[in-house]
Amino acid sequence: MDKLLQNIKKQVTLTADENSSIKTTIKEFKNKIEPVLTKNKIDANLFVGGSVGKGSNLPSLHDIDIFIRFKKDGNLSEILEKTLKSCFKKITRLKGSRDYFKVELNGFEIEVIPVLYITRPNQAKNITDHSPIHVNWSKRNSGKLIDDIKISKLFFRGIGAYGAESWIGGFSGHVIEILTVHYGGFKKLLKGITKWDETTFADFEKHYTNEKDARLSISKSKQESPLLIVDPVDKERNSAAAVSKEKYDFLKKTVTKFLKKPTLSYFEEEIITAEDIKKQVKKNKLFLFYAKPESTKLDASGAKMLNHHKKIKRMFSENNFEVITSGFFWDKKNDGLIWFILNPKELTKQHILKGPPTYESGINIMNFKKKYSRKKVWREGYNYFVEVSRKYTKSEQVVKLIKSEEEFDSLTLKK
Repeated sequence: MDKLLQNIKKQVTLTADENSSIKTTIKEFKNKIEPVLTKNKIDANLFVGGSVGKGSNLPSLHDIDIFIRFKKDGNLSEILEKTLKSCFKKITRLKGSRDYFKVELNGFEIEVIPVLYITRPNQAKNITDHSPIHVNWSKRNSGKLIDDIKISKLFFRGIGAYGAESWIGGFSGHVIEILTVHYGGFKKLLKGITKWDETTFADFEKHYTNEKDARLSISKSKQESPLLIVDPVDKERNSAAAVSKEKYDFLKKTVTKFLKKPTLSYFEEEIITAEDIKKQVKKNKLFLFYAKPESTKLDASGAKMLNHHKKIKRMFSENNFEVITSGFFWDKKNDGLIWFILNPKELTKQHILKGPPTYESGINIMNFKKKYSRKKVWREGYNYFVEVSRKYTKSEQVVKLIKSEEEFDSLTLKK
């Protein structure tokens, strides 16, 4: 594995040109906005955050987070929007717990986030106010582990476990940093993950005496994830609250496979194309939809696409069509892909519906018989049955229904 990681280390190291381009862009942004802040007597300063601010950014990722730290509270989003409009021709306002903005400069996407300048977590008026403190914590603690943190991030990206968005349910960059520091490096992190149980607890700063005390103090709504990581700068917060059980179990399984046979492929982010999907079809039937993003906010768009996938899959299943495999992929740049590969067999016009068991409450049995009073209901073994007509016998009929429903207007069926 050591030889593999040496090669990966080279991959996560930015070139001199990339570093120079980032620094130049940040300087140019500052030169645009700082004079406007001074002219309008706005007491605020700039703070470079995110992975760029921490020094853990990966090559070829052209996004920069810049926090505008206001010394006084107020309608910070409105103040910032007015300021940015005087510096940039085009800005995009994005919804959040406090609205923030996106501008483009020198090929970089810069997210500009208004925050209140604070020195202690308890001074925060909004969750984003903590962010600069998180950056400073990472810079203090990453030290010699910065390459390990980058390798960890690339690994999580490669296996598809990176991202705290609701439609991904994975691990944020911040969580990956905490875990890498907590375990003492990438290799030790993987070894630690193989020992994770049904739930896992980590408290790097030892805010609590034990796990029990932490769970009593942190809100139950923040403990739905199987992973509880006490935020190093805010002990009332679970940094890993967004991690789903599905991604948690997937990570454990994938890490075990990787340790048995480490290969470069685990660090290569998979991009799924329509052609890749078509190769899976064989003699079955494919329905492939292109999903247009429905919001300027990535999380909202991704969540919509995921919900479309879930609902369509349910529509097929509820009408007795066999879904052999299905999936959803979105690279956050182009249209998303939502696909369903079905058994091509046409269904019979009639089918036998299984009713309540004989030992269930009399009310349920009575309701079942009443619902199908015009049909023959019979008892066989421990269940009641009835023969009914199907609404749809061809999967194309369900697809026609999907195309007619307004909520699926953002989907286009590829022929």
